[in-house]
Amino acid sequence: MVDVRRWVRSFLVDPTDRFGLLLGLLVTTFLVTGLSSSGEIRLSAGILNLLSLIVGVRSTRMREKHQVLSALVIMGVTGSILLWLLPFDGIGAALGATMQVVVLGALTLAVLARVISHSQVTVQTILGAIAAYFLLGQIFAWIYLALSGYVDDALFSPPATGELPTYYSYVVLTTLGFGDIVPTNTISERVTVVEALTGQLFLATLVARLVSLYARPQSSDVPVES
Repeated sequence: MVDVRRWVRSFLVDPTDRFGLLLGLLVTTFLVTGLSSSGEIRLSAGILNLLSLIVGVRSTRMREKHQVLSALVIMGVTGSILLWLLPFDGIGAALGATMQVVVLGALTLAVLARVISHSQVTVQTILGAIAAYFLLGQIFAWIYLALSGYVDDALFSPPATGELPTYYSYVVLTTLGFGDIVPTNTISERVTVVEALTGQLFLATLVARLVSLYARPQSSDVPVES
């Protein structure tokens, strides 16, 4: 059995590179937001987003930049409040979604910077890259939600009103292309293309490279021929 107290103590003493926990929180948030669009679910998702931010900050060097961190926390809390109190199709929610884009974007960059700085590829390195990939899907979902508040025309067909278009975002990011939801606006078409390209390049370059390095034996382990 897992010693919870020992694990919590270890996390508080040395929280660096806890990317498995971050990925677990991101997946949980994704699943929770699919339950309904009620105020309780949106509040729960906001709390999970803040927990993800805390774990992500403590897992990277972002915690050393106090001014930046304070600004991100304020933006994250303010954005969560706006999204909880206001309907998803208004300008207020669009502002809250924009704040979420900024916060999650900064977290993604911090995770990637920490992952790239690893001198040796470990399981946590790969989990960090996957967490960053998962964060990309959330970022683009918030971008679509923000656009829906700034643009008068519908972005998708059928219209994804009253909810965060997370499903559409991950379908595009992974280039599954089911065709059940399609972009109908010029700006949403272009953002969709950018997301699809980002998802493919991310998997084909960073994640694939890290996995290959993890599977490859270290140079010190390779026997020297006489």
